[in-house]
Amino acid sequence: MLSRVKRTIENSVEPITRIIYKLHIKPNHLTILACVLSIITGYLIASGKIVCGVILLSITGLLDMLDGALAKNHGMTTRFGEFLDSVCDRFTDGAILIGIGILSGEWILASIAIVIGALVSYTKAKGEKILGVDYSVGIMERSERLIVILIGLLFNYIREALIIVIVFSFITIIQRILYVKKRI
Repeated sequence: MLSRVKRTIENSVEPITRIIYKLHIKPNHLTILACVLSIITGYLIASGKIVCGVILLSITGLLDMLDGALAKNHGMTTRFGEFLDSVCDRFTDGAILIGIGILSGEWILASIAIVIGALVSYTKAKGEKILGVDYSVGIMERSERLIVILIGLLFNYIREALIIVIVFSFITIIQRILYVKKRI
């Protein structure tokens, strides 16, 4: 849903990616840094340091956006980089949701959110492999999930945020299944 906005943002951060490129920082460096910071973010959230966790989660999200923008804006895209980014995104989601589960005691909801978030990405990857084209279908992609989680953490609506993520991610999975079914 926010994929169009993401492309606009990626284009607008081109001056930043130019500086990063001149510093000889590679997209994979940013991907791995974001992944490591997500572990710290999960720990901070689990420890009840929500404001610090939200700030670090925002930085992690920025790095996650910059790695793709750097790769696209400077001709550094690779199949391995795309793979690494996808794996690190799943790891990041898990670390953050585990931290939320520890903080809130909402283990069941956090666990479901981890699994269903991975399924949102899986259905897209498998659908793209079957159809042979990239596509973004669905109302709750990763960016939307992270925004809902950020808002839930900031305003202490963690349970509600997890429920929203689960319900709308499930709807996204169904949308992707129907999209692929319609095209094969």
